Amino acid sequence: MQQGVIADGTVETSIEQFILVKRHARGPGLRAEWDAAAALAPCPTELKLHLKAKTLVDRLRDSWQHLVRDRATRSLTYNDEQFHVLERITVAETGRRARTLLQRAAPLARARADAIADWYKVAQTVYLQTQILDKDVSSTELKLLTLAARLQDAEHRVRDAVNDAQATVRGMRHQLANML
Repeated sequence: MQQGVIADGTVETSIEQFILVKRHARGPGLRAEWDAAAALAPCPTELKLHLKAKTLVDRLRDSWQHLVRDRATRSLTYNDEQFHVLERITVAETGRRARTLLQRAAPLARARADAIADWYKVAQTVYLQTQILDKDVSSTELKLLTLAARLQDAEHRVRDAVNDAQATVRGMRHQLANML
């Protein structure tokens, strides 16, 4: 009975191990899943959107600092007032471009985050499968050790019985020899 249980557990574990190894260790596995997910959701970093955004933010900061500094230090001349009008237009246009860039990047970032989440779920499933397989292997090893201990005990009992039987036979032979 015990041997059948160990054999069944070993076969099941071997099959599960084979499938897991074939799918993820020797096959394309998680890397292929990631590549497929990444192809469907381009990364905003690859499109250099963060560099464009940094440039726009730097321009906004510079323009805003010009406006604030000039107003705080002195009263403005007509030319300075015209410069401020142009600077406000520049700030508004740069802000509009930054908003457009954000509206372009946000869906890409959301799609990429969803792709990462989906891939992570697959990776987590694979990890759980390996943990279950590891637990199955440990359980089978314990069963095997238990069976080996029982087999060793049985071997000792049989050996002792054989030794006792041989001693009895020798004793009987000796008695028969003495009787004859």
